[in-house]
Amino acid sequence: MTVITTIDEPAAAPAHSEAGTQNDHENPTGLASLEHTVPNHWGLILALYLAGIFMGALDMGIVNPARTVIQNSLGVDDQAGVWVFTIYTLAYAIAIPVIGKLADVLGRKPVYVLAIALFGIGSLGCGLAQDFQSFGLLLASRVVQAVGGGGMMPVATAAAGVIAPPAKRGMALGLVGMVYGVASVIGGSAGSLIMDIAGTDNWQWIFYINVPIALAVVVLGAMFLDREHAEAGRHLDIPGTVLIVVAITALLWMFQHLDFTDLGYSFQDSNVRVSLLIFAIAGVVFWVTEHRVHDPLINFDYFASIPVGVTLLLGMVAGALMMTVMFIPQFAENSMRLPTGDGGYPTIIIGVASGIAAPISGRLTDKLGPRFVLGLGMLISAISGLLLIFWTSPYPGFLSTSVSIFVMGFGLGFLMGAPLTYLILHLVPSRDANTGQATLSLTRSLATTLAPAIMVGLLATAMGGLSEKVMDVLPKPDMSALSSTMAAAPDGMPGVGNQSGQGQMPTSAGQDSGRNQTPTGNPRGETQSSVPPQNKIDPNFSMSNVPDKLLNRLQSADVTNIVSRSKELANYTFASQSNAMKKQLGFVPPALEQARQDYLQDIDAHADTIESTFQLELNRGFIRLFWFYTLVSLFGVLLLFGVPSKETLDAHIMKTAQSASENSI
Repeated sequence: MTVITTIDEPAAAPAHSEAGTQNDHENPTGLASLEHTVPNHWGLILALYLAGIFMGALDMGIVNPARTVIQNSLGVDDQAGVWVFTIYTLAYAIAIPVIGKLADVLGRKPVYVLAIALFGIGSLGCGLAQDFQSFGLLLASRVVQAVGGGGMMPVATAAAGVIAPPAKRGMALGLVGMVYGVASVIGGSAGSLIMDIAGTDNWQWIFYINVPIALAVVVLGAMFLDREHAEAGRHLDIPGTVLIVVAITALLWMFQHLDFTDLGYSFQDSNVRVSLLIFAIAGVVFWVTEHRVHDPLINFDYFASIPVGVTLLLGMVAGALMMTVMFIPQFAENSMRLPTGDGGYPTIIIGVASGIAAPISGRLTDKLGPRFVLGLGMLISAISGLLLIFWTSPYPGFLSTSVSIFVMGFGLGFLMGAPLTYLILHLVPSRDANTGQATLSLTRSLATTLAPAIMVGLLATAMGGLSEKVMDVLPKPDMSALSSTMAAAPDGMPGVGNQSGQGQMPTSAGQDSGRNQTPTGNPRGETQSSVPPQNKIDPNFSMSNVPDKLLNRLQSADVTNIVSRSKELANYTFASQSNAMKKQLGFVPPALEQARQDYLQDIDAHADTIESTFQLELNRGFIRLFWFYTLVSLFGVLLLFGVPSKETLDAHIMKTAQSASENSI
């Protein structure tokens, strides 16, 4: 056993002991002031905590590629299916502060083992929902799974920061960042891979895969994790727990119903108004209650200091930046011209880059301090945003996309784990380490809920003109031959074409959605000018006549199939014209079929233009999202003025160590 010291607690051995003297030589920076023992198998203990972090982070994204499959399998629509994610987010955010406090009261070992067990049981229930064809069982199991995940993440992260020797603490936190970052990024790819192997009919295996891992961690954790002695006089703050559960639930419920493209309209929604009122009342009562109880769930006295407050804000910044990764698969599919569904694989580039940067950030945190590492991460993130805006978006391709998202992953790797956890663990008393880490996790979790809603709004607003741009480059059907054929039609018999002989593509009777990637008609919904009946056939065609199946194919189109699906729309348009002519004229002129074939060939001749226009216009929609990413990164740089330097932080730690040593004499 090696004796070392950490912050703010009485020394367990005399300061002049041999072990203490040895530790002074090993830890000259004075990064700790509390003596405790580090077991020889601390590496195994760290691995057990990292396993929990990996499972929790992986599960955040592993369900993404299976959402539609799960909905179809259980017979629910999109509105109900989104609750597979929403209910997990709600329960996860609620569990973080509550279980973090329990770990402070009861000790990390029992709480962590219980959290892992709950996560495994929840995963088992999610898988059984497929066998029992029960959507209700799936939602209930997702709640259990989220409570376990919300418990094991902050507890494991806080533990990783204190079980390692002080000289290796930054390295340990770097590993935490690496594991969390890689697992978060590859979650979607892992889900796709599991379904490729097991088949989409066996989607339950994306949940079952957690069960044996959870079981192994529970058994090994019960055997090897050290049991801490519960501190006398510490109790769970029940009123505070109830109030924070109500406040967080109301806040996240409000986020779910906000439309960030039209906030004024959103606040007309009773869901938004009522949840905002509940959040405000519960938040104020919670703040008052926490100032009066002896052992609060969140001690606002600790988090009122500028360094801690800035650290929590930086946690929100890091969470918001991480959520940009959610949109990279769609962006990569468009920029690399990949089929829909394959965009998850390029995110492995981000995972590799994060995996390289995270351990480096841990070592640099030990040597240069967390402020330097955070600044480096924020600047690299801002650079990656500028690369995506000024290089990849206007000049899409494999090289530009790969380089830009690699730089993004490298920057995010410096923000994961080490620097923020290092700060929070050294800025709050060690007796509240789990609570401090849980609060940091909570702020990050709130950002991960809010940021995607903002980003979706920015993306949808910017992409509103996508259909119009693509329609502008689609060729117009040449109906001159057909017009000549029909020119001799008797009076009162409808003709075809317009005065110029140019046909018209269908107009849209519905609203063009900014989220759709495909033109579904005239985006302005303009009605074509009428022509006297003797000169133009009028089948009263509009996009409202298009079958739902064809509309769905148009709305799900990507750059690789926009041409073929435009041809499907053209075929349907000509078929509708043919039916109308047969009904009104009694026959279909042969020239109509020739016009159809000529038009399809014309679309093929313009294929490069159509694809390039679609690709560039969709990327222009992403530019707003990347500007948000860049500006948030630069805001993080400004926040660093409130973070203590390494020298100041070391002086604070040494002063605290000195005070603790004097109090122990």
